[in-house]
Amino acid sequence: MTIRKIMKIAHSLQKQICIVTVEGAIVGKDVFELGMYLTALPKKEGCTAIVLNLKDTTHLDSSAIGTFLMLFQMFKEKGIKFALSQLNKRIVTISEIIRLDKLIPIYSTEQKAISYLAPPAAS
Repeated sequence: MTIRKIMKIAHSLQKQICIVTVEGAIVGKDVFELGMYLTALPKKEGCTAIVLNLKDTTHLDSSAIGTFLMLFQMFKEKGIKFALSQLNKRIVTISEIIRLDKLIPIYSTEQKAISYLAPPAAS
């Protein structure tokens, strides 16, 4: 019998960027919960970009990948940047096979994602 680790979501704000960390598996009903959480962040926190840090994510299902694509498009239409960071080796392999990395920006570290997504400095 396999026991699935319960998904935990947390976020912090840095330079108008919401950094969201997900621990556990993003599958089934958790996909909907994560989607609702991410959708509410720009209004709730006033962020102009979202980094979804998946370093502690054990696995995701196809509905999670579909949700990432839907969120990326929705945020793009609203002028909000969206990126993934710190995918584990298994998820990186999957993202390369399905070419997710060609559609959504994926960064090896959270800091690289923040650097890319940070608003330009005022002159």
